[in-house]
Amino acid sequence: MKKIILFFLVIIIIADLLWGNTWHLIFQHDSYSLWQILYYFRLPRIVNSLIAGIGLGLAGLVLQTVFHNPLAGPYVLGISSGSALGVAIALMILGSMSKLISFVGTFMFALVGALLVIIILTILARHYSMVAIIIAGVLLAGIFSALISVLQYFSPAYSVKNYVVWTMASVDMSNYPIIITNLIIIILSTIAIASKTTILDSFYLGEEYALTMGVNVREERTKLIIIIGIIIAFLTASYGPIAFVGVISPHIARWLTHSMRHNVLILYSGLVGAGIMVMSDFLSHAFGVTIPLNAILSLLGLPVMFLLVLKREYEFF
Repeated sequence: MKKIILFFLVIIIIADLLWGNTWHLIFQHDSYSLWQILYYFRLPRIVNSLIAGIGLGLAGLVLQTVFHNPLAGPYVLGISSGSALGVAIALMILGSMSKLISFVGTFMFALVGALLVIIILTILARHYSMVAIIIAGVLLAGIFSALISVLQYFSPAYSVKNYVVWTMASVDMSNYPIIITNLIIIILSTIAIASKTTILDSFYLGEEYALTMGVNVREERTKLIIIIGIIIAFLTASYGPIAFVGVISPHIARWLTHSMRHNVLILYSGLVGAGIMVMSDFLSHAFGVTIPLNAILSLLGLPVMFLLVLKREYEFF
């Protein structure tokens, strides 16, 4: 199964890399134009898709296990909403003062917003239960949404439009220092999560079981929330609030492997997430016009989730 997924991923990457006018440049031996297109457009999109897919797949897997909630994803903790508020401030307050606010500026505001939420959740995770953390995430998301609505109401049309475009998500960003930073974050986070497969297996069987196995539940839960929070913070700041990938990738991985062991699911959740992202990016650019990434992900994700729910032999937990 792993070989099939890897083969599919390679085919999609090649298609995404060479689709469209790239073929003409190859046959015309126009190496300079080909290099410009690949280096500044196609390659960053593919690398961003792989980074986002792997990161969100892992984040969804860990969140669903820790919170024992099959619908848990990047939105459940309010971290994406924190990034959204940061971007709203950058685009609708500072952007109203100056139209020259850069992508890096927007990225930094989004990152700060997400990290503030992580700090709040880390404090709560040390003293309160999982239910309290989930409620806190929902409440924070509601507060941030209300503040964003106020900013939208009083902001000029072009600032609101810029914010709405950001919420549609995109992996077109070609800022290589940020791409490399995200890659390092994902590699380190993957290593950290892979080192906790036994703890995740015990969380899957319930907190009481984890306690009987000698796991310090609150401490390990706090560490996992910090790791996942950092992943979500950097990915949302870079690419926007990407829909469904974090929710459906772990379920597809469980369905494909028929396994609940996290040493298996970590690999497959990352591969499935990467495949979904690369395929969605390909489809968003394959028809001569650019379709918003979240629109493609919703069209792909909703039917898949619906089929998994209806499939009787498949159980979430």
